[in-house]
Parts: sequence; structure tokens; C-alpha cells
Amino acid sequence: MGATRADTSGLRVPFAACGDGVVRHVEQIASSRQGPFTCIGCEERLTFKRPVKKRQHFAHKADSRCSGESALHQYAKLLLAAARRITLPTLALREGGIEEIVYRGGEVALDSVRLESPERDFQPDAMAIVDGQRRAIEFKVSHAVDEAKQEKVVRAACPMVEIDLSGLKWRKLDGEELDRQILHDAPRHWVHHPESAEAQIRLDTRVVAERKKRGGRLRWHILERPQDPRP
Repeated sequence: MGATRADTSGLRVPFAACGDGVVRHVEQIASSRQGPFTCIGCEERLTFKRPVKKRQHFAHKADSRCSGESALHQYAKLLLAAARRITLPTLALREGGIEEIVYRGGEVALDSVRLESPERDFQPDAMAIVDGQRRAIEFKVSHAVDEAKQEKVVRAACPMVEIDLSGLKWRKLDGEELDRQILHDAPRHWVHHPESAEAQIRLDTRVVAERKKRGGRLRWHILERPQDPRP
């Protein structure tokens, strides 16, 4: 019986730029004739693989140093620009059992998406326009938004959401699930929202009013509540 041939291919990725320049998930590839295939992260040439017992995939060369992280980062940006839909998270401030909504999240349609477009002194992964208003989008794969960039975002009074893809098992997901995770289901939070300051003032006012109300009820119970006439 002959020896099993070892798989000497390098890092596997589920998407690539095809011969026509369009980025496609490997599930959309029917033949190697749609190539050549290029990694959108490192720009190395990829090999289209269709193993019998494993899911088809693109493979780097065995000596490639590509981690795949930049490819996922680029894919997420291109997907957002193509889909023009995204789920934004709810932002709420809470204290003492009282909640003040800054932004009520949900799935939104985007008027337009600009990728890597400078915004004053910072450059977000994407700038999405929703009902005429800007929303900066950052995709976290290996690095989160650092303090310096966050300060620039605050100075620009620009709402920004960070979508965390760092824990995503993206190489094992089919195309539909991968896209859904990126656009809608992966963890996401507001890095900054310029309406938070006013919302905090409203919350503080409500908290103070509620404390006064509770204090008044307590004082009534102590001083003014009718006493039981029984001895």
C-alpha cells in the first residue's frame, strides 16, 4: 500500500480575489479557471484546493508568512461596502436601576460606505452614512482601537462602533454564516457617541429626582404615616 501524500500547503483562507478582480468566498468557485487567485491580505498567489473529504479552500504556499488576519480585515471592509447593511448595537447608560438610551440599535441600511477615508486627523476602516449621518466602523481582528485614536474620534465628535472579529472561527464558517457574523452577530460596541454626554446629564437628573422621591416616601413613613391607635 502506497504512503499517503502529505499536504504541504500553507495557511488556508476561505476567500480570495479572483482573476476578474472580484473578491469571492471559496463556495462561489466552481473551477480553477476562475483564477488566478490572490490573497487580499498579503497579495500572494493562492492555490484552489478541492479535497475529497475536506471543505474546498484556498491555500498559501508552504513557506508563506501570511497570518490571514489582514485578509479577514480586508474582507470585512469589502463586505460592508458591498452589503450596505449592518447591525449597530444599542448604547444605554444605567445607574441606580435607571436607564437612559443614547442610541437604540438594530439592523440599518446604509446610504453609502467609504473605505479608509480620512476623517480630520484619523482614518476609520469605514465611514458609513445612515440617514445622512456618519458612523465610523472599525473591525478588530488583532488590534483594538487604541487610546490615541479614540481621543481623535472624540475630538471629531464622530460616532464610532468597533466590531470584534478576534474570536471568530472564520476559516471554519461557510460563506453565509461568515458574512452574518461580520455584519450582524459578532460582538460590537460603541467606542464613542457624541450624544453620550447629554444623555449622562439626563440620567443624572433622573437619578437625583428618583432619590428625592424615595427620600420623601421614607420621610412620610417615618414622620407622617398614621400611627396604629392600638396600645
